[in-house]
Parts: sequence; C-alpha cells; structure tokens
Amino acid sequence: MCKPKVSYQKYTDEFRIAVVKEYLAGGISKHALSKKYSIPQQCTVSNWIRKFVGEENEEVPMKKNESPRTESEEISRLKRELKESKLAIYQERMRADAYDTMIDVAEEMFKIPIRKKAGTKQ
Repeated sequence: MCKPKVSYQKYTDEFRIAVVKEYLAGGISKHALSKKYSIPQQCTVSNWIRKFVGEENEEVPMKKNESPRTESEEISRLKRELKESKLAIYQERMRADAYDTMIDVAEEMFKIPIRKKAGTKQ
C-alpha cells in the first residue's frame, strides 16, 4: 500500500499515458519508471496503469518481441494487447471530449450553430 503524501504533484494526462505506454511496451519496471521520471512512489505508476488500462492482473514480461512459446505466454501477450487497446480507447474519448468542448466554445463565441441539427433537410 502507498503512504499518503503531504504535497501532491500534478501530472498531465499526456505524461501519465506516456509512462503507462512505456511500461506496457515492456523492458522497464514500475520501480525503474518511478526513478527515471522522479515519481516519488512506485504505486503512483500502478495507479495510473489501473486508471488508464484497467485491472492490473499480471506483470508485463521484461523482454520485448519474444514469440510466445506456451499458452500462458500467449494469454499474457493478449492481455497486454487488450490493455493497450483500452488505453487507446481512453485517449480517443479524451480527444472527442476536447473536440466537443471546442465546438461549444466556438458556437458561443461566434454565436452561430456549428453542429448539424438532427432532422434537417439537405
């Protein structure tokens, strides 16, 4: 378990996602990532993995591009691919929300409707 910190450092979602992607690519442990990016606690990286990818059931193998030899290795590889897909979906949802917000601001600022209304004739 993590000990609560007295002061919290703010990290951008882009930074967090980059760290999670680096972890999912394999070859570096959560501890090493914590040291590399001066993240005070290793469990912070674990929390980001849970947030962006989902439940963290198994450790990612440390060797990259290794062909699976057993069924368990194949399952681990598929789980890792699923986690990467979930992360990509999360990023796309963030992008869609940003576009919606941008359209809302533009409609309000310029006082014109930008979105196509449902049921309009062409």
